[in-house]
Amino acid sequence: MTLLESILSDGVDRIRVEAIERSRQAGQEATSRTYSMMRVESESRETGATARLLVPPQFVTLIRGRGPGAVPANFAQVIAEWAGYKGLSFPDQASLMRFARAVAHKIASEGSELYVNRLYLDIIDTPIREFEDSLQDNIATELHQAVRSVLNPREGLGNRGFIL
Repeated sequence: MTLLESILSDGVDRIRVEAIERSRQAGQEATSRTYSMMRVESESRETGATARLLVPPQFVTLIRGRGPGAVPANFAQVIAEWAGYKGLSFPDQASLMRFARAVAHKIASEGSELYVNRLYLDIIDTPIREFEDSLQDNIATELHQAVRSVLNPREGLGNRGFIL
């Protein structure tokens, strides 16, 4: 792994970790399946390096919510798991499933709270901006050090360089 690939990969992984933490702070975590599906891929080429964050299709619902319409066939079960994770208790399994089906129906017919209220949860934009800022600082520092090592006569170039 090249230095550039390492810098990019580490930075994109920090974005992943911060996005998960911001989502959890907003009270969104249920089963952690969405979080476990987020991963970083990186590669080096002759022309540079790339790193990207791969997220599952449902990731956008963490940011904008779910609009009305078709929901997964097991959506009531997902809601029931979410209720358990949140510590909601019911007298019996039948009551839990009635609750879960009602919530699933409401979301399917109206959308989730984020969607209905046209809210936007910043779980990814700020971490991306912060990474871009730190990347610019890192690149500037590395470039300055590279130029300095070429031009500084104390770095083994004798009297052919300049001191910055």
